[in-house]
Amino acid sequence: MLACAYDPNDKQVEPVGYGVHGAIPHDTEHLDYTIRFQNTGTATAYHVLITDTLSDLLDHSRIEVLGASHQISLARITNEGLLDVRFYNILLPDSTTDFAGSQGFITFRMPMLAGAPVPAVVTNAADIFFDYNPPIHTNTVLNTLVDCALFGPVVSQPWGDVLETAPGDGHQWYLNGQPIPGATSSSLAIDQLGSYTVEVLSPYGCLATSEAFDVITLSNSSPLGEGILVVPNPFGDVLYVVAGAGVTSAGFIELHDIHGRLVLAERATDSRIQRIDRNGLPSGVYLLRIVQDGTVLHSARLVAE
Repeated sequence: MLACAYDPNDKQVEPVGYGVHGAIPHDTEHLDYTIRFQNTGTATAYHVLITDTLSDLLDHSRIEVLGASHQISLARITNEGLLDVRFYNILLPDSTTDFAGSQGFITFRMPMLAGAPVPAVVTNAADIFFDYNPPIHTNTVLNTLVDCALFGPVVSQPWGDVLETAPGDGHQWYLNGQPIPGATSSSLAIDQLGSYTVEVLSPYGCLATSEAFDVITLSNSSPLGEGILVVPNPFGDVLYVVAGAGVTSAGFIELHDIHGRLVLAERATDSRIQRIDRNGLPSGVYLLRIVQDGTVLHSARLVAE
C-alpha cells in the first residue's frame, strides 16, 4: 500500500454576503478567497498543488496574494482562467504526528470587473492535490451581486380583504404610517379602511418600503372575530384562511377529505391570516377546521378546483 497524504479541505470567501445567495452590493470592489488544507493522511506530504477555476466576472489580471502558510513555489493564471498554485517540498506532516503543522492555507484577492450585470452570481471552488493522490474538491462558495435600488415591493389585493406582497426574509405592515402589531408576514387580513404600506427584507438583504395602497371599501361585512373567512372558495393553488379572535399559534388548521381523513395540518399563526399551499391536493370537496386544545373553534366547507 502506498503511504501518502490524503486530505479534506475547504474554501472561504470574504465578504460572505447575505443569506443563502451570499448577496453583496453590485459595486463591491473585490472578493478575498481563502483555501485551507490539512494533511490527514498517514505520511508526510511532499508537494501540495491547488487549482482554482476563476469566474469570468473577476479581473484575472489583477490577482493579489494576501498571505500563505508556506513558501509558494509557483502561482500563475492560465489563459483559460485557471489559478495554479504549487507548494513544492512543503513537507507537510500528517495530522496525527503534528496537528498544527499539518495545516496550510493561501489567501488571495480578486478584483471585480466593472459593469457586471445584476443580479450576477460568482461561484468559486478549488481542487487540492496531495502528492500523487486524486484531487480533493472543495465546497463551492457563492456570491450574488445585487442592486438594492432596483428592489421595490408592491402591494396587491388578490382576494377580498387580504393584502399580499413579495415573499422575503422579513415583513412589517403599516396602516396610515403606523406599524401594525404582529403584521409580519407576506399577507395581511384587513378590517379597517386606510392607507397600507409594507416594509420588506428581500432574500438578497435589500430593505425597502412599498408605495401606499389605499383601501376604500371592505368586502367582508361581518367582523372577523365572529368566525372564519376563507378565500378564495373554490380555491386553486393557494388558500387564505382569516381566523377570528382567540386563535393562536397553539392551534392547528386542518383539511379533511370527504371521507374524514386528515390530508393537511398546519400550525396556526397569531396574525389571524395564514396562507395554505395546495401542494398537490386533488380536486374535490374538503372540510377545513381550526382546532385548538382539542376543541374545534371554526369549520368551513371548501372546494378545490
